[in-house]
Amino acid sequence: MSRTRRGAYAIEFALTLPIWFTVTMAIADFSWVAYQRSILASAGEQACRAAARLDPADDESNLPALDTVADTVLADALSDAGDPVCAGCGVTLTIEGVPPERRLRCVATRTQVPFTALFLPEIASTSTHVVFLAWQTQAAP
Repeated sequence: MSRTRRGAYAIEFALTLPIWFTVTMAIADFSWVAYQRSILASAGEQACRAAARLDPADDESNLPALDTVADTVLADALSDAGDPVCAGCGVTLTIEGVPPERRLRCVATRTQVPFTALFLPEIASTSTHVVFLAWQTQAAP
């Protein structure tokens, strides 16, 4: 290393460090959001399948019970994935179709906070799942 080149390395490092740091933090933010969305998708599927095992009744009078089960399973699944506080999360249930092809549409929502919050704001993510109801009663004649 020559004498004239000695300080150039420090200057090059000082000039490239902010760019490297910015790219690294952006990758961390986007990766964290992608990870959180995959956790929401898995938890939403578990919640929807748990609610589909209950009988909603022909007039859908049991829908609040299904909603309670889905919310509980969603919170438990997110907690198992490392999110003990389910801030801004919930499940909205809708029953579609007529027997014997009744379906339960579940929309799981959650507010996500990025890893560093330097590049992304809080994001409201949703995950939609549609499952056939396990209880299929025949329509009244």
